[in-house]
Amino acid sequence: MACDYMHTICLGITKKITTLWFQEKTQPYYIGNQVSVVDSLLKKLKTPNFISRKPRKIKDNLHRWKGFFFFFFYFFLFVCLFVCLFLYNCIINLAVEFRSWLLYYSGILLKGILPEKYHHHWLLFIGSMMILLSNSISPEDLLIADRNLHIFYQLFEEYYGLLLFFDFFQIQKI
Repeated sequence: MACDYMHTICLGITKKITTLWFQEKTQPYYIGNQVSVVDSLLKKLKTPNFISRKPRKIKDNLHRWKGFFFFFFYFFLFVCLFVCLFLYNCIINLAVEFRSWLLYYSGILLKGILPEKYHHHWLLFIGSMMILLSNSISPEDLLIADRNLHIFYQLFEEYYGLLLFFDFFQIQKI
């Protein structure tokens, strides 16, 4: 089974973990009390030209980040079997906020905010995704990404106290 980057990584793992950080008040990884700090850092960011959407505040907007309504559009595509270029581009770009959060913002912005062991854990995932999304990957890079993903996967239940969800089983297949 192939791993779908948009659903598994952006709208799956990235969204789930980000939601946990900002909503699980009784957990040691909870940073919802510092959401205004993260929002002010997001507002100050100067994004590169290739990021088409400026970051929105996390406070009161996390559930609205693009990707939330993806299933409606996805269902629409398969029911109608009508794919035009415009609609196709809209669907593909729905996960752009979570992709930007994962690859460009969260690793830097959460340093010193997210407890260190959770931050290092998250950096394993970010580093693996950066390697796997590269234009060219050496065999050594592939081994590093694989090792880091396995460490990330193994530590998830210990750090978050949650059973692994389906998206994690998909990344095991990478």
